[in-house]
Amino acid sequence: MTEVVNRFDLRERLAALEHEQWIKWSQTVAEQGLTPERIERWRRFWVPYADLDEGTKDFDREWADKVLALLLEDQRPAVPVRDDDGMEGA
Repeated sequence: MTEVVNRFDLRERLAALEHEQWIKWSQTVAEQGLTPERIERWRRFWVPYADLDEGTKDFDREWADKVLALLLEDQRPAVPVRDDDGMEGA
């Protein structure tokens, strides 16, 4: 059975994933030392994607759009991939 995914739904799922990635990244950076002001500014965005306002969600949607553009670009012939030994793989 093949699942058909609505492009809007996929965009929102990718945006939510991007937000999760940003949370992990920003928390790691914050642990390494940032100004208290920056941490406080970021902390208010350390919430689930669904809890963000629409304007803030748009930042994550921009990155989701980049992923979608890459996935949906014109079908091109496969680019040969080389194995570690330098030989083209099948």
